[in-house]
Amino acid sequence: MSMGIDEEQRRPTAETDSAGKGIAVGDLNDFSQLQTLLDFLPTPIAYRDHTLTLRAVSRNFQSLFDGHASGDFDIPEDLLRQASIAPRRPVPAAEPAINSSLAEALGLDYRVEHIADRRSDGTVAGFFTILSDHSGERETRQWQARHDAVATATEDAVIGRSLDGLITSWNKAATRMFGYQAAEVVGRPAAMLFPLERMTEQRLLLLALSRGEEVAQRETALKHKDGSVVPVLLNFAAVRAGESLTGLAMVARDLTERRRLAEEMSYRESFDALTGLANRSEFEKRLDRVLATARERDERHALLYIDLDQFQLVNDACGHAAGDQFLMQASQLIQSCIRSRDSLARLGGDEFGVILEHCDADHAREVAEKIRDRMDEFRFMHEDRRFRIGATIGLAPITDIWPDKMTLLKAADTACYAAKEAGRDRVISYFEVDGSVESRRSEMAWIHLLYQAMEEDNFALYAQLIEPLHPDAGGMRCEILLRLIDKDGQVIAPREFLPAAERFRIMPRVDKWVVSKVIDFLTLHKELVSKAEMISVNLSGKSLGDKTFQAFVEERMRINGFDQKKLCFEITESESINNFSSSVEFIEKMRGIGIRFSLDDFGTGVSSFGYLRKLPVDYIKIDGQFVEKMAKDPVDYATVRSIQDVAKLLGKETIAEFVESSEVESQLRDLGVNYMQGFLRHRPMPLESLFGLAIAS
Repeated sequence: MSMGIDEEQRRPTAETDSAGKGIAVGDLNDFSQLQTLLDFLPTPIAYRDHTLTLRAVSRNFQSLFDGHASGDFDIPEDLLRQASIAPRRPVPAAEPAINSSLAEALGLDYRVEHIADRRSDGTVAGFFTILSDHSGERETRQWQARHDAVATATEDAVIGRSLDGLITSWNKAATRMFGYQAAEVVGRPAAMLFPLERMTEQRLLLLALSRGEEVAQRETALKHKDGSVVPVLLNFAAVRAGESLTGLAMVARDLTERRRLAEEMSYRESFDALTGLANRSEFEKRLDRVLATARERDERHALLYIDLDQFQLVNDACGHAAGDQFLMQASQLIQSCIRSRDSLARLGGDEFGVILEHCDADHAREVAEKIRDRMDEFRFMHEDRRFRIGATIGLAPITDIWPDKMTLLKAADTACYAAKEAGRDRVISYFEVDGSVESRRSEMAWIHLLYQAMEEDNFALYAQLIEPLHPDAGGMRCEILLRLIDKDGQVIAPREFLPAAERFRIMPRVDKWVVSKVIDFLTLHKELVSKAEMISVNLSGKSLGDKTFQAFVEERMRINGFDQKKLCFEITESESINNFSSSVEFIEKMRGIGIRFSLDDFGTGVSSFGYLRKLPVDYIKIDGQFVEKMAKDPVDYATVRSIQDVAKLLGKETIAEFVESSEVESQLRDLGVNYMQGFLRHRPMPLESLFGLAIAS
């Protein structure tokens, strides 16, 4: 039968039934004692007599279902038949029905048990209905089902651990990661997975959980079945059933691949992929270290800068694969000539660097000559062809005279360049380049002043007018010229300091300073420069191929608002031809954002006219060596006339430099040259002053 419960039903009645022999609970004349007993029991219990009349209900039973129809409590028919009791009629529709699905939805998970109350002769006096709460077991089963589903699907090793430290579960990923089958580890201590030196890390994770952390995490290593160790990210998490802690979940993520990738990235950051040698970045770090010891402990070391002669020949004749093979063989040959404590690096292309530690200049030269001799003897074989590739080496002692590693590296590079200029296949020390130690130290002093000038704005911008030779409706044109202001306020001309800047390859930094200041001037003084037609800025050849310089100009042009067509870059003919492809690329990119170009010193190159049509410049500046004496030298005059004729055919305007006499000015005008520049009309002056005068006039 189904049973609804109210307070009247819970109260004990005085009805009795003395059927049968012996005393049972149901034979009592007063059920008050039973009711009192049931109210003190924690378990929900109800009692019905043999007529199936409700006689007593514990308070827990009543409160559990108060306001809800819950649980199906019909006495099973087989139990009734055993008691020789006929089942009662169905419950009238008016009586509250029991809905077991509602009980489940409400989170009530009770197991119902019916026990017959038997007399001593075995006959039944009534029935106890006892409810057992299994909600915790259901939560545990649900958690376990979710855990099993996740553990099966994940690539992480998921390992169950009991509170006493035994492995209770082991997923397939754990088998793949550590080599053990589940049957081999379940029931064994989880500590078996920890190497001896990692045991304390397990304790640290457990301590973190004991402090109340939900999840404790640590990078560590666990043992594989074969004895190796697996780097993992290990998480410990508490497993609870309700409020009770029932165990721990160990989740291990394999870090082998991540570590491999990290190591590979670290290796690529420090080593050359082709030769396996240190790369330039790593070499500079090592150079920093030995330079520090030279300063702090007065130790002596040496730097070699090695360039492989005619290496391009192998690449051109046999392809890059053969060139790569040669580089590997050459690096092994150089390595065989130095000590294991010395550092060999590939600095780029066919250039190598060597740091000889605790090595004076004389011994360093012996090592350099040994490398040169071995390279001279070496023959690279490819298929049926033999190649001789020599080596040109620059040497720089590593002492406390160098302000920084870059200056030192550039000194060795300069010595190597000088050796190439002298005929290649030789060793030259930096202090032998001009045959004067004092000269080199003087250059280093200039470098120090140049760095200081850029940091402290000790440079000054001067300008010289570019005047039209024919009636012109355009605005003012000028060329920016750089000056250095020394500590006494004296103005130093560029011929004094630019050679050192070129030699030590810091011209891109100088160019950035100049371009930045000119852009600032154009941006801040828009009204002042509104009538200017062109402001021309000289760039060094090193800046043309410098990607960072290109990006710098593009960024400055993007964020600063001014008429970009007013800016013109001057590049020399020789540098443009020597770096032709990079020059064309740079010019086209800059012209794309509005900057114009002028080809400076035109006429000095042997292939000037051949390259002119390929360079997308706007102006051609005729070199001053032809202009200066053209009134007296017919060859110079003819040269200027031919340059003007070709420029006119190509649709490019011309500017003549070094105009210092009226006679030359007149000849230039007759030839059709567009503009002139020189002391005849104007001498350089500070940029602000020039614009002030221009506006006033």
